[in-house]
Amino acid sequence: MPKYNMGSTSDMRKFQRDLEKTAKDKAVEIISGSAIPIECPFCNAKLEARAGVILCPKCGNKINLEFNFKL
Repeated sequence: MPKYNMGSTSDMRKFQRDLEKTAKDKAVEIISGSAIPIECPFCNAKLEARAGVILCPKCGNKINLEFNFKL
């Protein structure tokens, strides 16, 4: 972990950027690995899915679930 001079304005800006980046990276990591409730776009079945290609257990159609993060 880098050291920051708490009395330095430039170090505080760097600390804020580093903190925001760490928080965003952790959020992306958690969300990407979590199952989320979705509805099949083909048969409207409710299911839980992770990012990637899955098969709907009801109709068998492929669903490509991607997360687009705007950071």
